[in-house]
Amino acid sequence: MSDKSHRIDRELAALRSALHELLCKLGTLLEDIAEADVDEFCYQPAVPIEDVPQILHELACKLRDLFDLEEDERHLSALSQHRPELRVRFEELNAEHPQLLDQLEYLHELAGTSTCPTSTWDDIDHHYRGLERRLIDHRRNEELILAQAGSPI
Repeated sequence: MSDKSHRIDRELAALRSALHELLCKLGTLLEDIAEADVDEFCYQPAVPIEDVPQILHELACKLRDLFDLEEDERHLSALSQHRPELRVRFEELNAEHPQLLDQLEYLHELAGTSTCPTSTWDDIDHHYRGLERRLIDHRRNEELILAQAGSPI
């Protein structure tokens, strides 16, 4: 593998780690919001709901960066060099990227502003869990293809 491919692999690993941390942070926060007692005076959960849109924004930025690297033609060529028959599967996997970003964008719309979600927290949590499952499935499929291609990432 070339130095460029090794650099991309390191960047991919770092982005995946950061994404995992953000997903965990958001999942925990949404659980806390769902379980929190509502402040009777303000009718707001007693947890920092204003963090949700910011975390979703960070998640979108990191996910776009990750997908850009995964779609890098030089990286894809390096991965499928020994197994060209896998190229179509890589391309199919990459075709899921816009759908995942759209799902994240919709979730961001549901979360609304830092003080006023446009949906219920249960609905936001439900959509988040759906996105989380799709991202896990996407990563699992990616790992299967990469294992077949003989790549460490």
